[in-house]
Amino acid sequence: MKDQKHLKNSAISFIILTLLAIYGLGLTIYNNFIGSISSSPIIHISIIILTIIAYSLVLKGFLIIAKKNNKLRKLSFVYFILFMLLSTIQSIQSIRIQPIIEIVNSLFVGSPLILILFGVGITAIIFGKELFNLKGKYGNSIKGFAIMTIIYGITDIILIPFVFFSAIFSAPYLLLVPPLLAPILIMTTSIFGAMFFLNATKQH
Repeated sequence: MKDQKHLKNSAISFIILTLLAIYGLGLTIYNNFIGSISSSPIIHISIIILTIIAYSLVLKGFLIIAKKNNKLRKLSFVYFILFMLLSTIQSIQSIRIQPIIEIVNSLFVGSPLILILFGVGITAIIFGKELFNLKGKYGNSIKGFAIMTIIYGITDIILIPFVFFSAIFSAPYLLLVPPLLAPILIMTTSIFGAMFFLNATKQH
């Protein structure tokens, strides 16, 4: 019963992450192609906190799913910690408070960001492949989420050249690719994640 509650919370968290991804995509499109919305820093900070809480609850769900699989437990922990770090960096950069942006850029933009992207990408691919081992128990719901996780990992690695070349050649249009593509992938992956956890609650 306790596990069911945690798994249901993970499903709700994935739904919240889907809505946040839709908001992020809409904001990016509007600010870069239509006009400019000056959001309050409080809204951005609230989104960062909400994102961290949501990913923490999702991680809890995967730790329950992988109770007897130490490799999957470790992968879940590493993947979601790296993912939270990447999401937090991207969210902080959107706050538009110059001193904060300068601190984050000095710490993470460039080589560190490329390393985080690479780390998330590789871990996502391995994590997705490991999830396939659970398809006998959870069926197509885990299969769909595993495929989307692998696609997300591959895309993260593909995005590395965009970050690298935009930094070298100061090409702002290249920097638009990750913030446009990432929310779409997060949104799709989160939908499959919510479906998986809703199905998993019936088996625990």
